[in-house]
Amino acid sequence: SEPEWVEILNTGTFRLNIYGWALADTRDTARVDTLVFIDPGQYKVFAADRTVAAFYGIEDSLIIPLKNWPVLNNNGDIVYLLDPLDRWVEQVPYTIDWLEGMEEEKPSLERINSALEARLSRSWGPSTAGEGATPGRPNSIYSTLTAPTEGNLRISPDPFSPDNDGFEDYCLISFTLPVNSARVRLRVYDLRGRRVRSITEDRFSGQRQSMVWDGRDDHGRLLPMGIYIIYLQIINDRNGVITSYKKSITLARHLN
Repeated sequence: SEPEWVEILNTGTFRLNIYGWALADTRDTARVDTLVFIDPGQYKVFAADRTVAAFYGIEDSLIIPLKNWPVLNNNGDIVYLLDPLDRWVEQVPYTIDWLEGMEEEKPSLERINSALEARLSRSWGPSTAGEGATPGRPNSIYSTLTAPTEGNLRISPDPFSPDNDGFEDYCLISFTLPVNSARVRLRVYDLRGRRVRSITEDRFSGQRQSMVWDGRDDHGRLLPMGIYIIYLQIINDRNGVITSYKKSITLARHLN
């Protein structure tokens, strides 16, 4: 059977020593008990043992074996990455619904971009790799974030094609607020002006934010190909000012 594992990535600019860090769920905690250094941009894989390396054909040096491995529930669990003081670095409260209709195949969940909030389901998607996972290397559904200019929307890629082929399946929406924090509403409309998706409603946001749209409506149905409008409202509660931005995005399909 497929071994369990959790991949981590050093997104910082300095070499990281993770001695004393831990992987935990709601029942068990497994701690790193040897010196392990991770260079900037380097992947490592937590696992119960090193069999995961042979299973996926990856370098044995990428594996960090952990004693007292927390058995992960396929139907849902909360996974924590903890520092030596047991403060959580990341938290992922996943459910089987995150597999988006691929519950039978059970591919691994992959983060669309490491800059996206790990606790939100829209930051994750099922792996489209042939082997069902990509431990120790870039995720099959990885998409690049484009830095926005102040206040304006940046959307990439455009067009995007949510067909689960691992290429441009998700639309990443980035913006920078003109204030330090505010409430935001991010919605999707069709060309007839009908709201088809509310990505977030009245959520407090810091100055820089990125969100994901998967090409589906509020009922989880994949929308027809065509042009859609991404509409951002920024509500400053201090002065009552509402600022709006909008940008078009094309939802495409590969034609046979």
